[in-house]
Amino acid sequence: MKKVVIVGLATSLIGIIMATTAFYVARPGNIAWENGKFVYGQNHKNKLTTLALPSEVSTEQIKNINLSVANTDVVVKHGQAFKIESNDSQLKTPLIFNEESGTLSLQSKSTKNSNLKINITGFYDNSPQVIITIPNGFDDKNISISSTSGDIHLSHSKLAVVTLNSQEGDIMLYSNTMKTANISDNNGDIVVKSEITEGGKISNNNGDIHFSGSNLPPYSVKTIKGEFMTDKNKSDNTGNATLFIDNNNGDVSMS
Repeated sequence: MKKVVIVGLATSLIGIIMATTAFYVARPGNIAWENGKFVYGQNHKNKLTTLALPSEVSTEQIKNINLSVANTDVVVKHGQAFKIESNDSQLKTPLIFNEESGTLSLQSKSTKNSNLKINITGFYDNSPQVIITIPNGFDDKNISISSTSGDIHLSHSKLAVVTLNSQEGDIMLYSNTMKTANISDNNGDIVVKSEITEGGKISNNNGDIHFSGSNLPPYSVKTIKGEFMTDKNKSDNTGNATLFIDNNNGDVSMS
């Protein structure tokens, strides 16, 4: 009798292990609560779609890239060819090009309140994305990105003037080279690991500003409710500053 019980328990245990493994490795989808209803799907992120440039517009004609989104994460990265991809259903399409100014624009047409969802395994972030791929030869072009609630990542790109603004999200710059950087955040952290050759302004209202391994022009730092922390080989060149770093409620650090 004991042998039968032991064999039965062992068989049940093996069955539970196999079922659990199958669920996590090859489960068909997830049940989630989004926007007041249950949804079912295998992947929380929608598939990226490449947005076509307006007809008869070449990348050589583009002088400025202007992106304004709501509740959307924006990624700018280096690649072989210029392209813009998105899974944001709230974007106005197609892309708009102003021939006189050479400005390529993309905007959201509405906003959603929250991108935080819950499913049977916990919370997850369902924020839509816009991904901009920047090739070589864009070092004389400008990019302006504004997001009301989303992170902005800029990496491995060479540009002239970079203007980034986020109301509720982090801004991160890694391995970039730019002449001028105008970066502002209202409620999030700013991380700069890049080269700024001429100047600009970097400001934060409620969050930290951190520089790491960055080549900067002469700068000045102003903090109201926070500390300025720096290595001994860094100095605040207030007298001839061309880069102005301001923080209202957070620390500024350089390493």
